[in-house]
Amino acid sequence: MSLIDRFHPGFGYEVARFPRVERGRPLTFQNGENSGALVLGWSFSESWGVWSDGDRVQLGLVILSDPAETAKLLIECRVFITPMTPEQKVEFWARNIKLTEVTLRKDVSAIPVPLGGLRLGPGYPLILELRMPLAKSPQQLALSRDGRKLALGIVSARFEEGIAGPL
Repeated sequence: MSLIDRFHPGFGYEVARFPRVERGRPLTFQNGENSGALVLGWSFSESWGVWSDGDRVQLGLVILSDPAETAKLLIECRVFITPMTPEQKVEFWARNIKLTEVTLRKDVSAIPVPLGGLRLGPGYPLILELRMPLAKSPQQLALSRDGRKLALGIVSARFEEGIAGPL
């Protein structure tokens, strides 16, 4: 963890644009909603949400309560799956800490990202980095002319504490 991340999380980001997230309330990304959370590496907005474009993206949020050890960010997403790319691997990082890693094999998924142990709140924004080493463009796979390097498309995110059900 760098000293800047440790003592000044959010330094260098437009934190004022980050959506404020309350427990249990979904943050949706349909039709351009909550675009302030899409910090780096996202494509254009679509009616259902937003695709990642590249092998790294960042999502910025301000969680409005201190999380318990059981806190999670539940991410509902689409996954770029084809016969040539039957799975996507996604690593979730915050403040140089690897929070979790998942392998997705379905075109729609809900991913619980553990946040316990992170200091969060109005003075401590969450900048979540998603690393996706298997991202490919439909053009690379000879599926279409679409040159975006796709892996995961975000539909919504919801902050939860305790045991939570699916999105």
